[in-house]
Amino acid sequence: MILHTVYLRKGKVYIPTMAKVLTGGYQEIEPVSVADVTDVDILMKILREALSRGNPILESYSYAENKEVAVLKYVGIKSYSTFVRQSETWHVVIKNDQYEIRGQRRRPDRGWEPDEEKTLILPVGSSQEDLVQRIAGILEESAVR
Repeated sequence: MILHTVYLRKGKVYIPTMAKVLTGGYQEIEPVSVADVTDVDILMKILREALSRGNPILESYSYAENKEVAVLKYVGIKSYSTFVRQSETWHVVIKNDQYEIRGQRRRPDRGWEPDEEKTLILPVGSSQEDLVQRIAGILEESAVR
């Protein structure tokens, strides 16, 4: 499975690199791509770049040694909880040549949880370019609301 996270906050799109941690799970790392949601050409370019990076492998990850959340320095705020309150997020999952755009919603306590109403499974046979176009469209629509 390949996983990517896409954030939308105040008209900007943030896509951190998602590393697969061998001890379990995924972790956001550098590089982080940023684009204005209205600049469709750049937006689609950073989506393609993120997909091409895949999920690099980390042997392990220690939160004690990595206190900074990768995306925060690009956003210009220090609080991850503030970022979560002000953002929308989607997980892009590629599994067995099937593309899914999994919408997320804020949990009452903290963090994110799946939002089935915002989740889209692309038809079998869809291309990576179909995926990029669908994500870009979802981001543009969400920015307008």
